[in-house]
Amino acid sequence: MKTTHFVHAVPQPQLLEIIVAIAMLMLFTALPSTALQASPRSPALVAAQIVWMQEPSEVSIRDAAGNPIRVAFGVILESGSTVKTRDSGAEIVLVPNGSVIVLDNNTTFRIDSLHDADSNQVDNENVFSLIAGKLRLIAAKITGSSYSVRTKTAVAGVRGTDFYRMYAPAAGRDWLCVTEGSVQFDSPTGDQGVLVSAGEFVDLNKGFKTAQADEGWLENNLTLETLHRAVLPPQR
Repeated sequence: MKTTHFVHAVPQPQLLEIIVAIAMLMLFTALPSTALQASPRSPALVAAQIVWMQEPSEVSIRDAAGNPIRVAFGVILESGSTVKTRDSGAEIVLVPNGSVIVLDNNTTFRIDSLHDADSNQVDNENVFSLIAGKLRLIAAKITGSSYSVRTKTAVAGVRGTDFYRMYAPAAGRDWLCVTEGSVQFDSPTGDQGVLVSAGEFVDLNKGFKTAQADEGWLENNLTLETLHRAVLPPQR
């Protein structure tokens, strides 16, 4: 199935920021996943890392206990961390296996659990919660890695996929759009669900039904340049 592509003209200052972000992503994704872990003498720490921020003053972070974390480039995010972006804040988060999560502005996002694909654990699922807002997840195609993005209305389960998810109940917007691969999109109880393929979207206001993501739909929904210009992670 052919995927519809959509690109905005980007102002030069913002384009420079995006180029810098891509360069930093290339640097970080070139490192092995152990680069985000503790030293061999200490217990292994599997954590994510913020590799780019549009406006640090518009971002706030709290740890699993609710304590504030100083916002800075390269800050480590352990399981339980919650990230909130405001009006002009957007950021890119790199998880241990090289996958990329891009957060839009006005988004609240929590890391529920992280796993290194190189570990011997039976369950290597990385679980995230989109509390409100919009994100893009570019999942690295690494054997043993899986991901789920949860909201109050649905669970998106993925492997090696590129997709967008928006959950803004106050605005009546609750959708998922897949641009590469496929996503199993289910209700929290699992009694409803649908497989969403590349080039399709689901508007949960109309139920678990797929539709083609044409130019008009993309233009109205994928409006942040940072989201759809984020570099793909290396595949291995």
